[in-house]
Amino acid sequence: NVTFVFSKMQTTCGVLNTQIFGEILSAPVGGNTGNGGLHYGSYHTDVATVPSACHCQQLCLDHLADGCRSYKFLEDAAANVKHCYLQTTPFAVGQGRWGMSTGEAEGDWPGWTSGSPGQRLLSMSTSQTVAHGVTFDLTVRGVGLPADG
Repeated sequence: NVTFVFSKMQTTCGVLNTQIFGEILSAPVGGNTGNGGLHYGSYHTDVATVPSACHCQQLCLDHLADGCRSYKFLEDAAANVKHCYLQTTPFAVGQGRWGMSTGEAEGDWPGWTSGSPGQRLLSMSTSQTVAHGVTFDLTVRGVGLPADG
């Protein structure tokens, strides 16, 4: 008796027209910032072009071990500006200025895209060696995946 479980997930690179605020990722003591010697969590057009929100998200993933937990990306085509900010844990809703301008709804920050490192597959394992016709359990571990049940 075979049981199939399917789950659809839409992957995106952040939420458009939204800023999530948090502390900018700081360089480790004595560490190389990797972006021209400027702030570790700030990559702007003059230093290292990060061409899109998806690239900014990947940069956050590359710095997970350094503490990156959120990012925000500004693209202003008229000013020829692209700026990626890597941040530690975002401020909680109601603290700082989380995700929206005062008294406004989410999505009131034109040109900004914000998000977290997102859905990631970390590992998969089976309950036993997989063989034709033999039932087995598959365990999938990840971040941002649908919850069991």
